Amino acid sequence: MDPKDKLLRKMKDKKRREREDQMYRERLRMLFIIALMISLLNTISSSGGNISWNDFVNEMLAKGEVARVQVVPESDIVEIYLHPGAIIFGRPRLALMYRMQVANIDKFEEKLRAAEEELNINTKDRIPVSYKRTGFFGK
Repeated sequence: MDPKDKLLRKMKDKKRREREDQMYRERLRMLFIIALMISLLNTISSSGGNISWNDFVNEMLAKGEVARVQVVPESDIVEIYLHPGAIIFGRPRLALMYRMQVANIDKFEEKLRAAEEELNINTKDRIPVSYKRTGFFGK
């Protein structure tokens, strides 16, 4: 093989590697964009984050925006599910589920019923409470 052929082959190999690198970078970029979009959609649609007891009572319960609550005893967390189109802090919310850390999970339902009583919420309009037991793998 003469030097001219070697040089030509080297140049072709270099161009091929550059194309492969370019394709690899484009695939990585696309994968990153897709992962980012999925993450954003999941965040927007599923959870609105954590709230305090006062925000729950004043912004959600008192305004009739709560559809139901689910107590997760193992983690001292209450999941609050809102009605579609709920307006929280003066703005419509896309997220229909919020979480609230509770100090004494065993007394939560009692505390909720006391708050409903204080807000004069009719017995038939009380918020349904369910309990979610987590299994071996957390779900």
